[in-house]
Amino acid sequence: MLEIVKKCVIVVCELNKITFKEKIILYGEGSELDSITFVQLIAMIEQELAEVGIDVVLVNDRVFSYKNSPFKNIGSIVKYIEDLQK
Repeated sequence: MLEIVKKCVIVVCELNKITFKEKIILYGEGSELDSITFVQLIAMIEQELAEVGIDVVLVNDRVFSYKNSPFKNIGSIVKYIEDLQK
């Protein structure tokens, strides 16, 4: 799962001329992605996961009200996906 999310982040960074860093902030304060790029990333992650048989919807009505965003960085997205699968 980590490899899929990381690959998507790298591709989105390349497409949008953003320098990829292992600790890149994807959402929230200090994010390097604008809102359209963030949506592009989420859609790409969902598509890539579906291609390997993992059907998840990452965005819902509640997710943006969480105290700690699951979209802050690569690691938090991976943990969020794993939690959704439980």
